[in-house]
Amino acid sequence: MILQRLDQRPGGDGQPTAGIDRQSMAILIELLLLLRTASKPDAKREAQAEVERLGFDVWDSSKRDS
Repeated sequence: MILQRLDQRPGGDGQPTAGIDRQSMAILIELLLLLRTASKPDAKREAQAEVERLGFDVWDSSKRDS
């Protein structure tokens, strides 16, 4: 259900959109942060390796800019 919402416009007309409405983004961020805190270190490393393999930067909370 969440993935379907992310692929639709906020108005619900089913058309793809380039952006995500703030409510959906808040849900997605909260879910991702919960998954991150609940993940075991090995699973987190595997996920980060896959993100790097796909050519994306890995988010590392220990390297925050001050």
